[in-house]
Amino acid sequence: QKYNFSISGFHDAHVNEVTSLVFVNDIAPGGKSGKLLYSACGGGHVYCYPNALSPEHNFSMDESILAFSSNGAIFSMTSTVVDIGDHSSSIICTGDGEGKIRLWTRADEGLLARSLSEPVSFNQSETKFVPI
Repeated sequence: QKYNFSISGFHDAHVNEVTSLVFVNDIAPGGKSGKLLYSACGGGHVYCYPNALSPEHNFSMDESILAFSSNGAIFSMTSTVVDIGDHSSSIICTGDGEGKIRLWTRADEGLLARSLSEPVSFNQSETKFVPI
């Protein structure tokens, strides 16, 4: 069987070469979940496209949000979900040209908020990640 693909849209979020793309499970408060598209580049920036996988928004990539920045170029990126008791957190793992591997989670609902005695005082959107 032959599949016919067409480009549904594109967006020039990065100034540098796009080096990695990943789908991240978005676990919102109240148990609502879905997937979000993230892209990394040689400049160390990671962007989220909140509407890229949404048929309600016509799979639009027009809106991009800077999720986080690293100290160097990001050459690989992957994601997973970690379960902690009755709570799940999305984790992004990045690798750079200096041999460093970094783990990132959301400050509000991620591992940082669960592992510290007091929640992290970041007022960031649900698409923003911080280093673990």
